[in-house]
Order: sequence, then structure tokens, then C-alpha cells
Amino acid sequence: MGLSSVDPVTKLELHEVLSRFCWAIDHDDTGEWEQLFTIDARYAKSGMDPIEGRAGIMRIPGDLRAKSGGNWRHHFTNIIVDRAASGREMKVRAFLTVRDCMDCAPVASADCVILMRRTDHWRIAGFEAVSVCKGAGLPRPAASESETRVH
Repeated sequence: MGLSSVDPVTKLELHEVLSRFCWAIDHDDTGEWEQLFTIDARYAKSGMDPIEGRAGIMRIPGDLRAKSGGNWRHHFTNIIVDRAASGREMKVRAFLTVRDCMDCAPVASADCVILMRRTDHWRIAGFEAVSVCKGAGLPRPAASESETRVH
């Protein structure tokens, strides 16, 4: 496929949704988080059962904050925007990296496919993350093991 024919304003709006996703999940901002998803959204990630509906998705920021102590930061990169089958939807592909801000060590990395739907504003209708790093999301190595870790 060649370059996207999606207009620059739409691309910018979709990038902002991804930025707000990172901010909301990292800061346990449930008000912001709720605005990011359609009511019927689906959230799927390697190693977990898919979550159907915004109500279930609302638990994610708090669960991650408890697991990370508030020290993880999410970053989307290599964002590609294409038109989806519906005129009200866009398909976004991106890399998601999660780092521990206390030591900048990687926690997880995933290839993401995100379906965005235009309602009153762009919202996430589908989120699928497939882990691409062996051991991503597993407990951190002991300090003595960090010297052998490949970055």
C-alpha cells in the first residue's frame, strides 16, 4: 500500500487520541480514559482475555497503576493511519512501548491495530496489542541480572 490519503487534520486528531490514551493510562485519569472509547469498544492484548465494552475497559488504568506503582509510561511510535471499511472509521497501526520511568528499562513492546470511530469525536472502537518482545510484561530482573539484559 502506498502513502495514506487521509487528510492531515484527521491524522492529527487520531494522534491526539493516542497521546491522550498514554496520558490517561499512565496517570489513572478515568475521566479522560472513558472519553477515549466507544460504548461497545473491544480491548485485546496478548496474554489476557479480550474485554468487551467500555465499562470493563474502565478498570485498566487502575489495574496498571497498581501493578506499576505509577512508574510506567506508554509511548506510541511509527503511527500509520489508513481508511477502514466504514467512512466513519480509521485503522491505525502503531508500535507501543512501555518503559519504567524509574530506570528507563523496557517493560513491554507491542504491535497495535486500533480501530477509531468518529462519534461526537474520534474514539477507540477496537484495540488489539500483540506482544513482540520475549518476556514483555514479566517481573523485572534482579539488579544483578540487569547487566546481562540486552537493550
